[in-house]
Amino acid sequence: MAAADEIGQPLQFDVEHTIFVAVGTDVHDSETTLIWAVQNFAGKKFCVLHVHQPAHLVVPQKNEEPSSNTPKEHVTKAFDEPERQKPLELLNQYVFILAKLGVQARKVWTETNSIEKGIVEIISQYSIKWLVMGLDAERYNLKTSKKAFYVCQQAPICCHIWLVCRGRLIFSREGGMGRFNPSLLQTTEIGLDQSNHLRLDFVDAQQKEYASDRSQGLVDPKHSNNEAIGTSRTRLLLRNEVNSLESSCGEEVKKRKKMEEILETGKKLAEQMNKKRDKLSKELYDVEEQKLFLERKASEYRCEVKELEKKMFDAVGLLVSFREKRDKLQIEHEEAKNKLRLLKNMLKMEPTCFHSLDMPTFSFMEIIEATRNFDPSWKIGEGRHGSVYKGHLRHVDVALKMLPSYGSHSQSTFQYEIEILSRVRHPNLVTIIGACPESRLIVYENLKNGSLEEHLSCKDRYRPLPWQIRIRVAADICSALIFLHYNEPCIVHGDIKPSKILLDANFVAKLGGLGISRLIPRECLEIGRFTPESDVYSLGVTFLRMLTGRAASGIVKDVKCALETDKIGAVLDSSAGDWPHDLAEQLALVALRCCAKEKSDRPDLVSELWSVLEPMRSIASASFSGSKQHSRVPAHFTCPIFQEMMKDPLIAADGFTYEADAIKGWFKSGHDTSPMTNLKLEHCNLVPNYALLNAIQEWQLQL
Repeated sequence: MAAADEIGQPLQFDVEHTIFVAVGTDVHDSETTLIWAVQNFAGKKFCVLHVHQPAHLVVPQKNEEPSSNTPKEHVTKAFDEPERQKPLELLNQYVFILAKLGVQARKVWTETNSIEKGIVEIISQYSIKWLVMGLDAERYNLKTSKKAFYVCQQAPICCHIWLVCRGRLIFSREGGMGRFNPSLLQTTEIGLDQSNHLRLDFVDAQQKEYASDRSQGLVDPKHSNNEAIGTSRTRLLLRNEVNSLESSCGEEVKKRKKMEEILETGKKLAEQMNKKRDKLSKELYDVEEQKLFLERKASEYRCEVKELEKKMFDAVGLLVSFREKRDKLQIEHEEAKNKLRLLKNMLKMEPTCFHSLDMPTFSFMEIIEATRNFDPSWKIGEGRHGSVYKGHLRHVDVALKMLPSYGSHSQSTFQYEIEILSRVRHPNLVTIIGACPESRLIVYENLKNGSLEEHLSCKDRYRPLPWQIRIRVAADICSALIFLHYNEPCIVHGDIKPSKILLDANFVAKLGGLGISRLIPRECLEIGRFTPESDVYSLGVTFLRMLTGRAASGIVKDVKCALETDKIGAVLDSSAGDWPHDLAEQLALVALRCCAKEKSDRPDLVSELWSVLEPMRSIASASFSGSKQHSRVPAHFTCPIFQEMMKDPLIAADGFTYEADAIKGWFKSGHDTSPMTNLKLEHCNLVPNYALLNAIQEWQLQL
């Protein structure tokens, strides 16, 4: 005999928390046992236990030795599959019953010729601690239930057993009480009072059996004598009962008198309480009258308060409207003052925007010499409006722009236009030094830090600009555009883009390309009409490029989407460093306004654009200066004469590098010796130290 689950494999149970319910083949009787177990052991785990007694099991004779192929449990090894399915189907019915009661249950069964022995062996095998077992409804007396008697007597002492009949507890054996004692069976019969209907049914059955025996004459004389003796004993018992009742009646009389005294005292207390109640009722009536009077007064006061509140709200509304009008007038007044102050500051920066000095003109031979016969290695730019070369003209580093010859004006007209443009001066405009009319060439100041386009695209030796410099560049170009647009007459640039924004040694931005639209016929430019609003649009696109580092195509849509989804950080150019979120968002918003489709929706340069950029430039400058103060200048970046960081380093004949102004001043003062060694120099020629210059510029960008 071996216990197993539905697939025949050994089981493992949490016996401390599992209730095992032994069930038989009668599903109706066992169902009441299951219901009792679920109701009395809520929250526990359950397992249905069944011992199957198949028909083919053979019980050996007393003197017959089992064969070598017969198992200890006397179970035949070869049994058919239908016989094996019977206990599984029966257990599935019980599991289904428990499932309807909301309980998940496991099952264990075995096959043996003795049901009670099978139950005891399963208890021992799994060390079961809790067992509920049904008692045969026809033989509910424990003395007559052989299986229950055997299990209670033979089960291990650690197992607690409950015997249940028709859904009522009949008997329970505490775990640890030891083996079952047959002498306790009488006590067990008395314990059947927990199932009164079973005990009464049992007594009634015995009485009916006795009456039937008498009516058939089955009572013998000896039994009659015993009956007489029992009657005498009954009379004695009745007499004793009467005496006991008389004594009890005396006690009841005493108790009744005592209760009457208590009732009388209670009646007096009740009268006193009634008097107090009447007094309190009168006082309550007076209080209610006073309450009604106060409520009427409160209602009158509330009406007065509402009227006063209405008047107060009307007065507050008038005050708010007056304040709004006052604030609006103050804002307009401040805007007008700021605009006036800005224009005054611009006039102070450049008292005369048109200079009457004659513009220098250069011969074509000078241009050839300055550009080394237009050496291709000296070409620094090329576009649809011509090529740009660097050069050294009359001891000055310059940039030379050669305009295309197609559709050109006359030489006199070209020279006239150049003279007009050369008189327009502003700190953030590239200065026109002169021109060569015969070759249609304009000479500009040379800005050594390249264009904004080169820094955004990291072209050649140029590195990305930090966000502080980008904000300063935005403010510089806005200042230059305000100067041009508010000039009399208004000057429209017409070609604002990063390649036209140049940076000097200190990364001050200067707007170049001014007047190209005047020098080349409009039909050759293949563009529409230039207006101040078109300059503002181009300025907005340039701002967005500085923010994102991206190309102009689709940039407006991308930034607008990022702002709407509050993800502006996703489109910012990370090579510029950690953009402050508020500054980046402000610059993006004002740039998108500049790119509005309707011209009327684009911001005014002074009152709306400059008022945003000026505070931003102050913040950026303070941040940039603060980062520089915390960085020590490398010693080899310092000029030995000026003891300052060099901006234009030159190598002298002694092998040392000096600032250009310092070493040139040394030679002009009549010295022909080295400032460092005091030895005579072989010559006074100076060579630019481009490697050191690039190192200085990279160090500055990293700050």
